[in-house]
Amino acid sequence: VKFSDVDSNYWAYSYIMEMVNRGVLNGYPNGKFYPDKYITRAELAKILTIASGLSITDAKDAGFSDVGDNDWFKPYVNAAANYLNGYNVFGSLMYIPQRDAIREDLAVALVKLKGYDIYGRDESILSTMFTDADSISGDAKAYIATALEKGLISGYEDDTFRGQNSITRAEASALLWRAYQYGNGNKNF
Repeated sequence: VKFSDVDSNYWAYSYIMEMVNRGVLNGYPNGKFYPDKYITRAELAKILTIASGLSITDAKDAGFSDVGDNDWFKPYVNAAANYLNGYNVFGSLMYIPQRDAIREDLAVALVKLKGYDIYGRDESILSTMFTDADSISGDAKAYIATALEKGLISGYEDDTFRGQNSITRAEASALLWRAYQYGNGNKNF
Protein backbone atom coordinates (compact mmCIF):
# COMPACT_ATOMS: atom_id res chain seq x y z
CA VAL A 1 0.00 0.00 0.00
CA LYS A 2 1.30 3.45 -0.87
CA PHE A 3 -0.13 6.78 0.17
CA SER A 4 0.65 9.94 -1.75
CA ASP A 5 1.00 11.91 1.50
CA VAL A 6 3.21 9.43 3.42
CA ASP A 7 6.59 8.72 1.87
CA SER A 8 9.08 6.21 3.23
CA ASN A 9 11.03 8.98 5.01
CA TYR A 10 8.02 10.09 7.08
CA TRP A 11 8.67 9.57 10.81
CA ALA A 12 5.66 7.27 11.28
CA TYR A 13 5.85 5.46 7.93
CA SER A 14 6.57 1.99 9.35
CA TYR A 15 3.95 2.36 12.09
CA ILE A 16 1.31 3.46 9.61
CA MET A 17 2.10 0.64 7.21
CA GLU A 18 1.94 -1.92 10.02
CA MET A 19 -1.46 -0.68 11.19
CA VAL A 20 -2.75 -0.61 7.59
CA ASN A 21 -1.46 -4.15 6.99
CA ARG A 22 -3.21 -5.31 10.16
CA GLY A 23 -6.44 -3.68 9.00
CA VAL A 24 -6.58 -1.36 12.02
CA LEU A 25 -6.35 1.86 9.99
CA ASN A 26 -7.14 2.55 6.37
CA GLY A 27 -6.33 5.15 3.81
CA TYR A 28 -8.89 7.22 1.95
CA PRO A 29 -10.29 6.56 -1.55
CA ASN A 30 -8.17 9.38 -2.96
CA GLY A 31 -4.96 7.47 -2.11
CA LYS A 32 -4.06 9.56 0.92
CA PHE A 33 -3.66 8.61 4.57
CA TYR A 34 -3.86 12.10 6.13
CA PRO A 35 -1.34 11.35 8.88
CA ASP A 36 -1.74 14.75 10.54
CA LYS A 37 -5.54 14.56 10.69
CA TYR A 38 -6.87 14.34 14.23
CA ILE A 39 -8.92 11.29 15.13
CA THR A 40 -12.29 11.71 16.79
CA ARG A 41 -13.42 9.80 19.84
CA ALA A 42 -15.82 7.88 17.55
CA GLU A 43 -12.89 6.85 15.36
CA LEU A 44 -10.88 5.95 18.46
CA ALA A 45 -13.58 3.50 19.52
CA LYS A 46 -13.48 1.82 16.11
CA ILE A 47 -9.68 1.70 16.02
CA LEU A 48 -9.49 0.16 19.51
CA THR A 49 -12.20 -2.38 18.69
CA ILE A 50 -10.46 -3.53 15.52
CA ALA A 51 -6.94 -3.46 17.00
CA SER A 52 -7.95 -5.61 19.96
CA GLY A 53 -10.26 -7.97 18.10
CA LEU A 54 -13.31 -7.10 20.18
CA SER A 55 -16.66 -8.36 18.91
CA ILE A 56 -19.23 -5.72 18.03
CA THR A 57 -22.05 -8.25 17.84
CA ASP A 58 -21.88 -9.32 21.50
CA ALA A 59 -21.41 -5.84 22.95
CA LYS A 60 -23.90 -4.56 25.50
CA ASP A 61 -25.23 -1.01 25.29
CA ALA A 62 -22.74 1.23 27.09
CA GLY A 63 -25.45 3.70 28.04
CA PHE A 64 -23.95 6.88 26.61
CA SER A 65 -26.82 9.33 26.11
CA ASP A 66 -25.20 10.92 23.05
CA VAL A 67 -24.62 7.66 21.16
CA GLY A 68 -27.76 6.95 19.15
CA ASP A 69 -28.99 3.66 17.73
CA ASN A 70 -28.39 4.85 14.17
CA ASP A 71 -24.86 6.20 14.73
CA TRP A 72 -22.27 4.27 12.71
CA PHE A 73 -19.92 4.20 15.71
CA LYS A 74 -22.37 2.82 18.29
CA PRO A 75 -21.29 -0.84 17.93
CA TYR A 76 -17.65 0.18 18.35
CA VAL A 77 -18.30 2.41 21.37
CA ASN A 78 -20.29 -0.39 22.98
CA ALA A 79 -17.60 -2.99 22.24
CA ALA A 80 -14.76 -0.83 23.57
CA ALA A 81 -16.70 0.78 26.44
CA ASN A 82 -14.57 -0.84 29.16
CA TYR A 83 -11.50 0.87 27.72
CA LEU A 84 -12.98 4.28 27.00
CA ASN A 85 -13.78 7.19 29.25
CA GLY A 86 -17.05 9.04 29.35
CA TYR A 87 -18.10 12.40 30.70
CA ASN A 88 -20.74 13.26 33.27
CA VAL A 89 -22.57 16.24 31.78
CA PHE A 90 -25.38 17.55 33.97
CA GLY A 91 -26.00 14.06 35.35
CA SER A 92 -25.95 12.34 31.96
CA LEU A 93 -23.20 9.92 30.87
CA MET A 94 -21.89 11.14 27.53
CA TYR A 95 -19.17 9.88 25.19
CA ILE A 96 -18.89 13.05 23.07
CA PRO A 97 -17.97 11.08 19.92
CA GLN A 98 -17.27 14.03 17.61
CA ARG A 99 -14.67 15.59 19.93
CA ASP A 100 -11.04 14.92 19.05
CA ALA A 101 -9.44 12.05 20.95
CA ILE A 102 -6.58 13.24 23.12
CA ARG A 103 -3.25 11.69 24.05
CA GLU A 104 -4.33 10.66 27.51
CA ASP A 105 -7.49 8.99 26.11
CA LEU A 106 -5.45 6.64 23.95
CA ALA A 107 -2.80 5.99 26.61
CA VAL A 108 -5.44 5.07 29.20
CA ALA A 109 -7.26 2.85 26.71
CA LEU A 110 -4.06 0.99 25.78
CA VAL A 111 -3.15 0.36 29.42
CA LYS A 112 -6.65 -1.00 30.04
CA LEU A 113 -6.56 -3.13 26.88
CA LYS A 114 -3.20 -4.59 27.81
CA GLY A 115 -4.56 -5.41 31.28
CA TYR A 116 -1.71 -3.73 33.14
CA ASP A 117 -2.04 -3.26 36.88
CA ILE A 118 -2.09 0.46 37.73
CA TYR A 119 -2.42 0.14 41.49
CA GLY A 120 0.47 1.41 43.56
CA ARG A 121 2.03 3.08 40.54
CA ASP A 122 4.46 5.87 41.40
CA GLU A 123 2.88 8.91 39.77
CA SER A 124 5.76 11.18 40.80
CA ILE A 125 7.53 10.06 37.62
CA LEU A 126 5.15 12.32 35.72
CA SER A 127 6.26 15.53 37.41
CA THR A 128 9.88 14.40 37.19
CA MET A 129 9.73 13.73 33.46
CA PHE A 130 7.28 16.36 32.24
CA THR A 131 7.18 20.09 32.75
CA ASP A 132 3.46 19.98 31.98
CA ALA A 133 2.47 17.04 34.21
CA ASP A 134 -0.58 19.10 35.18
CA SER A 135 -1.88 18.57 31.64
CA ILE A 136 -2.74 15.01 32.67
CA SER A 137 -6.13 14.49 34.31
CA GLY A 138 -5.97 13.30 37.90
CA ASP A 139 -7.82 10.06 37.19
CA ALA A 140 -5.49 9.31 34.26
CA LYS A 141 -2.17 9.78 36.08
CA ALA A 142 -1.75 6.18 37.25
CA TYR A 143 -2.55 4.98 33.73
CA ILE A 144 -0.07 7.39 32.15
CA ALA A 145 2.64 6.40 34.63
CA THR A 146 1.99 2.76 33.74
CA ALA A 147 2.05 3.50 30.02
CA LEU A 148 5.41 5.22 30.46
CA GLU A 149 6.83 2.36 32.50
CA LYS A 150 5.66 -0.19 29.94
CA GLY A 151 6.99 1.77 26.97
CA LEU A 152 3.59 2.40 25.41
CA ILE A 153 3.97 6.17 25.32
CA SER A 154 6.61 8.79 25.85
CA GLY A 155 6.82 12.52 25.97
CA TYR A 156 8.17 15.07 23.55
CA GLU A 157 11.75 16.27 23.19
CA ASP A 158 10.89 19.47 25.05
CA ASP A 159 10.03 17.45 28.21
CA THR A 160 6.28 17.87 27.79
CA PHE A 161 3.55 15.26 27.67
CA ARG A 162 0.69 17.35 26.26
CA GLY A 163 -2.00 15.13 27.74
CA GLN A 164 -4.90 17.21 26.47
CA ASN A 165 -3.57 17.56 22.92
CA SER A 166 -5.55 16.01 20.10
CA ILE A 167 -3.93 12.92 18.65
CA THR A 168 -3.21 12.46 14.95
CA ARG A 169 -3.60 9.37 12.84
CA ALA A 170 0.21 9.06 12.67
CA GLU A 171 0.58 9.31 16.46
CA ALA A 172 -2.19 6.76 16.97
CA SER A 173 -0.39 4.42 14.57
CA ALA A 174 2.84 4.72 16.57
CA LEU A 175 1.12 4.09 19.91
CA LEU A 176 -0.80 1.12 18.59
CA TRP A 177 2.40 -0.30 17.12
CA ARG A 178 4.02 -0.07 20.55
CA ALA A 179 1.06 -1.82 22.14
CA TYR A 180 1.43 -4.70 19.68
CA GLN A 181 5.18 -4.96 20.38
CA TYR A 182 5.12 -5.23 24.14
CA GLY A 183 4.04 -8.35 25.95
CA ASN A 184 1.19 -8.73 28.33
CA GLY A 185 3.26 -9.07 31.48
CA ASN A 186 1.84 -7.77 34.76
CA LYS A 187 -1.69 -8.55 33.65
CA ASN A 188 -4.51 -7.84 36.07
CA PHE A 189 -7.78 -9.69 35.52
